[in-house]
Amino acid sequence: AGRGGAGLVTLAVPGLIAPTLAAKSELTSMTWFVLPHDLGALTPDALKVLREKLPGYDALALGMGVGQEEVTQRFIHGLLGLKAAGEHGRAAIGFVRARSDREEGEEQLVLPPTVLDADGLNALAAAEAEWWMHLPPQRLVLTPHPGEMSRLTGRETADIQRHRLDVAREQAEIWGQVVVLKGAHSVIAAPDGRATFSPFATATLATAGTGDVLAGVIAGLLAQGLEPYDAARFGVYLHGLAGALMADTMPVALSSDLPGFLTDAWALLAGA
Repeated sequence: AGRGGAGLVTLAVPGLIAPTLAAKSELTSMTWFVLPHDLGALTPDALKVLREKLPGYDALALGMGVGQEEVTQRFIHGLLGLKAAGEHGRAAIGFVRARSDREEGEEQLVLPPTVLDADGLNALAAAEAEWWMHLPPQRLVLTPHPGEMSRLTGRETADIQRHRLDVAREQAEIWGQVVVLKGAHSVIAAPDGRATFSPFATATLATAGTGDVLAGVIAGLLAQGLEPYDAARFGVYLHGLAGALMADTMPVALSSDLPGFLTDAWALLAGA
């Protein structure tokens, strides 16, 4: 997110791993929220911390590395105002928890523009039917790879890959959110039918963790006030350009190598 242009980045992590992350030199410029957990898995109690801390933040990236434990999925559902599949009750409209899920006297939690990736998407797949009906339109950027899109839609991955543009457009319209269908020549689709192909198909961006970097870049652009579709398009391009630059100098690379090339990508776009 910092490489995407965010002026301040705050990590919200389980207390169990906070000391390990705090020791990493590349994270020393960030601030922290330490969240309640159950053996490292985020729990619904973390909502109380976020309710106090989130107001005033301009964007949120959610889901990367949080895991798929039931308590963590309940945390994500609560954050988005959703119910788990088969759970009784109705979620509130918008980025709020249903009244039945909140303690007496609790204020509703309204989230900023949000990038949902990885286990955040898996939590959606485990949510109530038609979960998208309970979210405000065009406030989320969903960034599934084909496997995650398969879990969200029930379509076969091979079918998704054969019809990438159509699938991204259809789901963006149905969900009412911007969709980034990742992969070679990622597709960025808006609910109104607009769509953009990434010009990049770089093998180094198939490395595990590079999608997390993309989510952070898009969140950084959202924090600067870009609309979700524009933030997603620019983020995908910047991420792809950084990947191409990395491939030129590091044919074998890790996702942790990629953020350094984002600086080079910015400089190239600025004509430096």
